[in-house]
Amino acid sequence: HKMKAIETIYNGYRFRSKLEAKWAVFFDQLGIRYEYEPEAFKVDNGWYTPDFFLPNVCLRYADTIGVYLEIKPTAWEYDRPYVDRISKAANGMPLLLLPGDPLEFVDYGYGTEGGYQVSPGWDNCMIMVWCPDCCSLKFEFSEGNYMYCPHCNSQRCVSTLSAAASIARQHRFAHSIPA
Repeated sequence: HKMKAIETIYNGYRFRSKLEAKWAVFFDQLGIRYEYEPEAFKVDNGWYTPDFFLPNVCLRYADTIGVYLEIKPTAWEYDRPYVDRISKAANGMPLLLLPGDPLEFVDYGYGTEGGYQVSPGWDNCMIMVWCPDCCSLKFEFSEGNYMYCPHCNSQRCVSTLSAAASIARQHRFAHSIPA
């Protein structure tokens, strides 16, 4: 049986689920600016609204700044028609699909459990890479050979963001609204 999402208020936003709110806590812990459900995109059979837009985060290289995110529960089963639909809606804009809460993603985000680069399409799983020198975040292939910062060229980038992710997982929200 499918669990119902619990609408949750955090930081002035009314999130459709606690899972999305936990991602917002994670971004706040890192000082990453985000917009929740910033805009809707027309698709053949309706509209698609990405969960987040991270305006200062890059996808691989600094020339691609601004990434849309779609958050799904860990138990979400890959759905090719859905992914094709949201990819078409993204129209080439960077869009990643991230399964699980932040801790699941940063601790187990390698291999087949990583995020999916939906647009532009790619077959490699994605991880988050944090630069401790300039406090920037990027999404990168999980191959491990791209661990540099495209903003400041630091070679000290890390993919371990467990402290912020643990805080996000443990956060207790004061205002959850039953669906």
